Amino acid sequence: MKTLEEYLARLRDTDQSQIDLAKSIMQADGGRFYSEDFLYLAALNRSRSNIDAFICLLERQNFLGAIPFIRMQLDTVLRLYALRLVDDPGALSHEILKGQSINKKKTSGGDRLHDGYLRDEMAKTEPWIKKVYESGSGFIHLSEKHIFSLFTDHDEGSKFQIALGPTQKHIDEERWIEAVAAMSHITELLISLCREWAKRKTTN
Repeated sequence: MKTLEEYLARLRDTDQSQIDLAKSIMQADGGRFYSEDFLYLAALNRSRSNIDAFICLLERQNFLGAIPFIRMQLDTVLRLYALRLVDDPGALSHEILKGQSINKKKTSGGDRLHDGYLRDEMAKTEPWIKKVYESGSGFIHLSEKHIFSLFTDHDEGSKFQIALGPTQKHIDEERWIEAVAAMSHITELLISLCREWAKRKTTN
């Protein structure tokens, strides 16, 4: 298994790729802009912001603050993935730009584009998506994950220690490695989807 530092280096390395992709998208097809362009550029911008916040919180050992950014990163990927499933990606992008929810929009096969459907569709090729989605959602909403994260020590009796505050130094490094690895994998999926659009726009 890679070390935490190696996974962090891998995550940081995605930053330049995302900058380069944004430039490629803006320059493709002679600089013409489409509705999809704004969505993909917004996705890259949100991604870089998510990663920056995630790493800052990691460096402060703020586990509970950092983990929701993984779920937000996945949310961005699910929205981009939805464009693959409709007959007119440009029209869906335009609806999103107008502030419309995609939950009631439908795929080319008639299925609604709600998060659960998008998650399950992505999981057909990326099975680990389901676990990350469910786990990440548990950190978005106040849940048992926040309760268990309170405890720093306990014995078989009734004694236990809890920690309140933004720093969770008692979190095992292995859990941080899992978190950074998940953020890296999701970001690589996002980059892949953006790269597909840049290529498709260039060849249109």
